[in-house]
Amino acid sequence: MKDILSLRWINIFTQLHICSTILSPTKISRREINYLYHWVFLVSIMRQFSVKVLDDADREFVEVLRELSIPRNVASMITYLANVEEATSREIEIGSNLRQPEVSIAMRTLRSNNWVEEREIKKDGKGRPMKVYRLTISLDEIIKHFEDEKRKESAKTQESIEKLKELSRGLSVTPS
Repeated sequence: MKDILSLRWINIFTQLHICSTILSPTKISRREINYLYHWVFLVSIMRQFSVKVLDDADREFVEVLRELSIPRNVASMITYLANVEEATSREIEIGSNLRQPEVSIAMRTLRSNNWVEEREIKKDGKGRPMKVYRLTISLDEIIKHFEDEKRKESAKTQESIEKLKELSRGLSVTPS
């Protein structure tokens, strides 16, 4: 996992850039726009926070999970949560490069398997409390679950093949 510093200021910077292109034909000078950029940059530095992001080894782990037919959002979320003690939904979005709906869908899968625990923390001021998530079982146990699942699938496939062989003996098909 890598740390990434305040992606929030990048969003603010981008929004300011869009505003400046819209406002540039009006009475705001280029100098004033540059001043706004500088001010927003300084303010955002004061509000920096650190978010872990998936690195190359983590992305490889996600890809191996994908080879086991695990959906990308579930694989990314498992990998992300395995690398942090706990995380908010927003941190998961940023760190695993998932959109909010993808995080919600993956969270349903993790909840249904009882792999994740959620708790609420109050934010300063008004508004909804934030939910914080953490894995409740080890990565080894999750891997064991997928291993057992694939063994069952393999046994069922082999059983079907054997049944097909048995049924094919009873068919009187003659090649022409």
